[in-house]
Amino acid sequence: MSKSPPVVCNLARLDLLSIRLVLLCAQYGSLSDAAPHANLSLTGASHRLAALEGRLGIKLFDRGPRGLRPTASGSTFLNYARPLVDLAYELDRAVRLQAARWPTVAICMVDAPSGSSGC
Repeated sequence: MSKSPPVVCNLARLDLLSIRLVLLCAQYGSLSDAAPHANLSLTGASHRLAALEGRLGIKLFDRGPRGLRPTASGSTFLNYARPLVDLAYELDRAVRLQAARWPTVAICMVDAPSGSSGC
């Protein structure tokens, strides 16, 4: 019995905006409805989705007259995508909250003879 080769993960193939677009396509069932929610034009969304599918080497959606339907690979992708995007939002929020706890300190130089400040 031969062993399967290890699966190599290339994270450069994935970006959060494209992953979010896939989630929106699944939610709305069409690229034209999903694109505005991703702040993309229809053309931009179409290119982004096609590029992601190309990088992954899989088709995420079957495209038909009734819109988009996830393929088997697309369904697997969606199962992992939602928690990933949710965690990214959590990460962003946590970092921004942490940054807000630390006040910004301004250091000014005062020119003693004239009394003017550089602030």
